[in-house]
Amino acid sequence: MRKEKIRGGFFLYFTLPHVIFFSILLVHVFVGIPNYEFYSVDLTGVSKSVSLVACIFYLLGVLFCKVFVSPMVKISDFYIHSAGITVAKWGVCFSLVACFFYVVMNGVLIGGGFWDRFSRNGLLILFCHLGIVSFVYICAYSFFSKERLKPWAVIALLVYTLFLLALGYRTPLVVLYLSIFFCYAYAKIKRRESLSVKKIVASILMGFAVVYFLSLVAIYRVSSDYDYLDYFYHIDWGEVDEIVYPIMPVASTVRADYWHLEKADYKLSHSSIATGSLFLSDILSPLPGYSLNSRNMVGSLVDARIQPDGKPLSITASLHGIIYLDFGIFGVGGGFFFIGFMLRFFSFLIFRKSFAYVPVISFWLANTIKSVHSGYFDFSFYILLLFSFLVLFLMKRKVVLFSGGVSEKNVW
Repeated sequence: MRKEKIRGGFFLYFTLPHVIFFSILLVHVFVGIPNYEFYSVDLTGVSKSVSLVACIFYLLGVLFCKVFVSPMVKISDFYIHSAGITVAKWGVCFSLVACFFYVVMNGVLIGGGFWDRFSRNGLLILFCHLGIVSFVYICAYSFFSKERLKPWAVIALLVYTLFLLALGYRTPLVVLYLSIFFCYAYAKIKRRESLSVKKIVASILMGFAVVYFLSLVAIYRVSSDYDYLDYFYHIDWGEVDEIVYPIMPVASTVRADYWHLEKADYKLSHSSIATGSLFLSDILSPLPGYSLNSRNMVGSLVDARIQPDGKPLSITASLHGIIYLDFGIFGVGGGFFFIGFMLRFFSFLIFRKSFAYVPVISFWLANTIKSVHSGYFDFSFYILLLFSFLVLFLMKRKVVLFSGGVSEKNVW
């Protein structure tokens, strides 16, 4: 079996699934755990040991996959049928209609109060998020066929972005554009092309701009009901220069993940929850009669404020933190071993299989990165993942487009 090598430049190594996730995990750990002077309260509990176990077993999972699974992943391609892209187009249309309906029924929420984002219809929002996977496939199709995005696709993507902003969403937009970026980078990898220095610098600057923008949105949203200096109480604002005020909500949010973990762990030392109940709650929460998800349950453990609907505030404790609260330290080891194994496996698929797998991998990776902060996947992730597999299945049905280039029979 011939060996696949990256010839697209050193930068492209940092777009591989297992590398980029570990980089984000390390940033989260080194921002959130050390007791920097600008943090108002020191951490003294289990955060360090939980994070260390997560990192070690993640690397072991990556190594295990490379040594034992790599020889079994054969290099293969298949021809692509445009039926999958047609379904993705319909997904775009359906999500735009759902977003329009939601805005008409509930108004623009980005300028609303802090509590507005906790009073949404979960089922309708699921339909709105259908556009994420759909746009990822449409953009990936364009990247791999070396065609420009059609004008209708560019306009639809812009309108969809504005709709999500109007509904007060940040995380779905991050998942959407991260997935599109990964598809672009992986197209470069499969075509053995390198990214220019200009594009590398632009990508880095764009990343900082996104973080800055999200911080401003967080401040704007919180300020409608609170003094944001009091709300982000994990920051000792007297130790912070005013020029960096706009980015401190990000540091406070990361710090809060570990503070919540330690507080919930202390609470559980005097009580207990059923093993796996936090994970199952995210699967069952959309069902009638079952209302609390894992973040609501963590909110209950840390005595968070009560929302207008009577539920505890949704509280994050990091991915490794919530696994620890749910399954203990052995669960953290097993969970992160599995994550490392799967992301390294995805890296093999990028090189050795058809490009049709790339949108699924990109979407999964973007959500996994998000989960470093937010914890378990939401119920909507599993539904959208099923939709992405449906598109993938339809793309394998008939010979129309060869992976790596568009055939003359292809119909856009």
